[in-house]
Amino acid sequence: MLKVGDKVKDFTLLDFNGKSHTLSNHLGKKVVVYFYPKDNTPGCTKQACDFRDNFHEIKSKNVVLIGISPDGKCQVSYLYENDKPVEVQTIVVSAQTKCSIDPILLERIIKDDLLKPLIGSLDGINILVNPTGEFSIGGPDADAGLTGRKIIVDTYGGFSHHGGGAFSGKDTSKVDRSAAYYARYAAKSFVDAGLADRCEIGVAYSIGVAEPVSLYIDTFGTGKLSDEDLLYLLKVYFDFTPSNIRKELELDKVKFSSLSAFGHVGRDDLNVKWEDTKSKANELKEAYGKAKRTAQVL
Repeated sequence: MLKVGDKVKDFTLLDFNGKSHTLSNHLGKKVVVYFYPKDNTPGCTKQACDFRDNFHEIKSKNVVLIGISPDGKCQVSYLYENDKPVEVQTIVVSAQTKCSIDPILLERIIKDDLLKPLIGSLDGINILVNPTGEFSIGGPDADAGLTGRKIIVDTYGGFSHHGGGAFSGKDTSKVDRSAAYYARYAAKSFVDAGLADRCEIGVAYSIGVAEPVSLYIDTFGTGKLSDEDLLYLLKVYFDFTPSNIRKELELDKVKFSSLSAFGHVGRDDLNVKWEDTKSKANELKEAYGKAKRTAQVL
């Protein structure tokens, strides 16, 4: 760990454009290396915001600012037992880079220089680095736009857990919208099948990967079967891939302007497929009946 006044050894790093920077090439200049704030870095979030807010002033003072990326995000999926995280299952890292950067080199940098120093061994963890391929356009150029109404207003108020994405302004290829409808469809099917009085389903995706990286079901102690058994039924009877969701819920036929007011769930007046659970509920009832008869025989 360096202290104020220590002499820094020469090093080479790649910036977000894939360009190499060697410290000795910047002799006589002030250099700020901004990489990744750990949780034990005092005020790490404040430091990040300070760099952002004062970027032009820093550059005006002939300071070289070196960083891995101006845009990026990380998503971590945990296995929970008794409401406590016990195992990291999947880590998704999206880092903006230059178009020509070698994806193998980028993955090595993310794993060896970022993830391993933070969490140690990566054995048994599914690591996805830029799973959609090149991530060269970031920031407002890639993600600007209107999100529309708040998702909490369009769904269940403050009663249920919510993701961060909005429905309005997104087409049905975006799981922020389509998977929320499908999770509603699945949870309602379990309740309508009489397998639970309450049911909440959570699903998480990685950009560019069809299968969810995380899927859970919580019946709050009201299930006819354990949540583990119901999760098995969820995986067997429901296909959470975006292509299937659009097909099964017939999202290409939905008049979304009708959903712009009065909510997206519980709308029997609109004849949307995620509210029509009769067929799927019957399948779940039949599966439960078979499991019950098998258990009685054993």
